[in-house]
Amino acid sequence: MIGAFWNIRSLNKIDRLEYLKNFIDNNSLDFVGIQETKKESFDQAFFDSVGNNFNWNFLPACGTAGSILVGLRNTKFNILRWDIKQFCVSVFVSNVRDNFSWRLIIVYGSAYEKHKHEFLEELHMVLDEWEGPTLLGGDFNLIRDATEKNNGNINYHWSYAFNEWINHWGLVELKNPNRSYTWSNNQEHLIMAVLDRVFTTTDLEAQYPLINVKGASRLGSDHVPLLVNFDTN
Repeated sequence: MIGAFWNIRSLNKIDRLEYLKNFIDNNSLDFVGIQETKKESFDQAFFDSVGNNFNWNFLPACGTAGSILVGLRNTKFNILRWDIKQFCVSVFVSNVRDNFSWRLIIVYGSAYEKHKHEFLEELHMVLDEWEGPTLLGGDFNLIRDATEKNNGNINYHWSYAFNEWINHWGLVELKNPNRSYTWSNNQEHLIMAVLDRVFTTTDLEAQYPLINVKGASRLGSDHVPLLVNFDTN
């Protein structure tokens, strides 16, 4: 079972739809969580062109900001329930193969200081709503410590609050071993940071002890896609 999280930096650009389709096909993805689509709506023709054997749902953009698109292969998962909030989309599923039930959460944290507290409050609320096996991933727009940014310049208030959330819920971060950073500003004065992450609860990790993450090609975005392999073969 393989999934992915990727901040695609707009699905309104002409090449992004083809990038997404190829990304799903080339990596044989069973689920995908896309952030920053910048789209307020999707039609069935779009879904059919990307993957008509997927179940899709989305958090719409507010103007050109934000938004999340989630797809799960319908031969692999039974959808039990969707939950769409301000900064994240949750989907409760059971695996067709073994009936194991778990929750997938795709997040897109605010890049703006004034909304970071709301984002963290929502993350606390979402994890408080259900205690079962959970996988969370996406662009958190938060940094855990100074080593996660190439210039070491971070906001320690938000770093502390982010780590407090992680520790409070006993989450395990699945580290990306092949990329030191997941985002770059692509400017002359280069800034790189770890903004994109994958977390798991300990009960999901116990079910899939070989679960791992690796970075893929950026494919035109300034964010590295993260591939999650449950290693169930």
